[in-house]
Amino acid sequence: PLNIIWYDTTMDIISDDKKESVNRIREVIEKEVFVTKEKERIISQNATESRWIFDFRRVLLKPDVLNDLGEIFWEKFKNKLPFQVGGIEVAAIPLVTALILKLKHKGASSNGFFIRKSRKKYGLLRMIEGAVTDDKIILVDDTIGSGKSFIRQVEVMESLGKKVDTVFSILRYRDLDYYKYFHDKEIRVESLFTLDGFSD
Repeated sequence: PLNIIWYDTTMDIISDDKKESVNRIREVIEKEVFVTKEKERIISQNATESRWIFDFRRVLLKPDVLNDLGEIFWEKFKNKLPFQVGGIEVAAIPLVTALILKLKHKGASSNGFFIRKSRKKYGLLRMIEGAVTDDKIILVDDTIGSGKSFIRQVEVMESLGKKVDTVFSILRYRDLDYYKYFHDKEIRVESLFTLDGFSD
């Protein structure tokens, strides 16, 4: 089977009690999120069969998972307040909701919003649900690979005259040097885990 090689980007900055949350999230990823072709059929975007996928959506409505992610997010970003949290549908919707509720629980009010993959075709024709304020923006998602999804979100924010401060993902596939687009715009790329690769 494929073995995950983890690099944890958070352990050096969080308190001991939050390290348990990090370990639980890692365990959930290994046991439930990481899916191989031996378990299920996996079709890639170009309609070919893939060997593996990280399917975070199967766990992002589990209260314990969201609570742990909220605790980690609080520890990682509490010193950057005030900020608002946003992301693109679908994975970011439960993430944004959980994170702003956790911030509220910690006594820090924070705005949340999500970006549609395409503009709504009826009603108010919105591209964004929720209000975008003048606070700094942290965009969140389950993973960052090529960065295209985050790039699109940054462009939507820029079209509103807003600047993104940070993009945050649970799992980052590539080395930070790869994300030149964000570095050039002085946008921080943060993640909970990085995935160096696989070994058979």
